[in-house]
Amino acid sequence: MPDNRKDELVTLTEVENLARADLIRSVLQGSGIPSYIPDEGFGQAYGGVFGIKIKVRREDLAKAREVLEDMP
Repeated sequence: MPDNRKDELVTLTEVENLARADLIRSVLQGSGIPSYIPDEGFGQAYGGVFGIKIKVRREDLAKAREVLEDMP
């Protein structure tokens, strides 16, 4: 039976604005890590008042955390 948990999306971090979310998504993409902002439209409408989550696949979580540690 295949392990589908590795494709499960988990929250990497939560940021206050869409500009920061886009920056993180771009850095992750440059490192070969796909990321998703499920509430992107909601964040645009409300300016991140509720926080904007950035999600990655469970299998990419450790590498994504390492990439974020190097970000200013």
